[in-house]
Amino acid sequence: MLSQNLADSFIKLPKVKFDDTQHTIAGVKNSIPLIGMSDPQEEFILDINKHIIRLDKYTLQNRVRRSVGLIRVDFGAGGHTNPDGIILKGPHIHIYKEGFDLKWAYPIPYASTEYGDFLMGTSLMLNLEQFFKICNIVAPPNIQGTLL
Repeated sequence: MLSQNLADSFIKLPKVKFDDTQHTIAGVKNSIPLIGMSDPQEEFILDINKHIIRLDKYTLQNRVRRSVGLIRVDFGAGGHTNPDGIILKGPHIHIYKEGFDLKWAYPIPYASTEYGDFLMGTSLMLNLEQFFKICNIVAPPNIQGTLL
């Protein structure tokens, strides 16, 4: 578990692609390595997970230290129940919260003075561009968009 300050610093740390590999998002689960721009020792993972049958159902996630989720966006999900019992319908964004990890979600569109805005696009590629911004991925990996 991370402190909120450390999680926030990881989210705000500019991230860059690990290398120039061309990534084709062909499978259901895709994990792409990233590194901190000013701290290449810090490794991050960009997850792009697609549903097999429902093309509108997918998840974008940014992790650090292999298993700690920092930000996740769920599209096409039926809903989410927050720890306080409030139920969200439709697309939503999870942002790390100390003591809860990614258990809290917020509806999309999402606006934050701390992390930025997330407005829902009309395709996975447009949503991925939004995701890069909110996660501060300043030099994103090479992802072949024609197969998305």
